[in-house]
Amino acid sequence: SWTASPTTAAPTMIPASIDDVAVVSDIRFVGLEFSRLSDPDFEATFRDNFRTAMAAAAGVFEGRVTITRIYEGSVVVTSMVRFAAANDAAGMGADFLAKLNSNPVGIFSSSSALLQYKPIEAFGFTTTAPTAVSPTTAAPTTVSPTT
Repeated sequence: SWTASPTTAAPTMIPASIDDVAVVSDIRFVGLEFSRLSDPDFEATFRDNFRTAMAAAAGVFEGRVTITRIYEGSVVVTSMVRFAAANDAAGMGADFLAKLNSNPVGIFSSSSALLQYKPIEAFGFTTTAPTAVSPTTAAPTTVSPTT
């Protein structure tokens, strides 16, 4: 007999709306050594400061800023900021993306703790909105049993 493995839904802090706009970015703190993040207290404070500054610059609350990855290359933070459709998601997302493109240091102007790791560079950002899956017109795939 065959049993399906239990599945766990991915955690979400806020239910995503089909009309939300997300700005995904990689932000590099050139002046920060990656090894500093091996201290759990330092890493927790760094993450809190990052989310607070990103939320302030984007005009959203901190629950809409998600750090998806932190990796070496100095320190690079991949994050997503979600803008709610009810709050002019497209306009707010575009404004935030423009700030990232033109002056990434300005994003962190409210955080002297993060400004000490200048220069700060931003790259690889895209603006995406979740889209509904289109129905497929392809014939279903069938698998023949093997012996």
